[in-house]
Amino acid sequence: MILIISIDISFALANKSEACVAIIGTGNVIFNKRKDSIKKIAGYGPLFDESLSGYDIGRRAIKTILNECENNEALSYLRTQIKEGPIEIVRKSYLEGKKYIASFCPLVFEGIKNNDNKCQEILKASLFNFLSLLEIVYKENNSECLDVYLTGGLVNVWDIIKTFLSEDSQKKFNFIAIKTKPVFGAIKIVDNNFQLSNF
Repeated sequence: MILIISIDISFALANKSEACVAIIGTGNVIFNKRKDSIKKIAGYGPLFDESLSGYDIGRRAIKTILNECENNEALSYLRTQIKEGPIEIVRKSYLEGKKYIASFCPLVFEGIKNNDNKCQEILKASLFNFLSLLEIVYKENNSECLDVYLTGGLVNVWDIIKTFLSEDSQKKFNFIAIKTKPVFGAIKIVDNNFQLSNF
């Protein structure tokens, strides 16, 4: 098996005996390095991952818009910014896939800047799931405060995201945001015989 990890995170893993790295881009994945082994958490793609990624936030935004349309709810910031109706949004979601779905993510952050409650709830739900995954790493590493290196597109809005961290999370995790150019899929696995059990 050959595992190529983008240069975004390789330095954090290479020079430390213990490190936690989270890629929060269109998708997400967490790596926990302890001594000579690296454990992968999440990163199974959009059908299974439900935490802090452009896709997850975009998917939640679309669900919010669809619920508003179906239930004649008060319009969120999201709905006021989208011209397409629900049928067109669903059609494009299936035809254009994860990039289209993730394209709703920036609207959530614009909505947060405009004090939209529904956008805040979307981010809180996605962040809660992300922090639940980090709890696994925290327990394994048995440290008072765990350094977590962050990379990926959502690092660009980390200043907004971190305002939603609980006091407990701020004590447990020291988030270190690393801004780099996108690599269009931070992890590339090169081996036709690769199996998830290899992680």
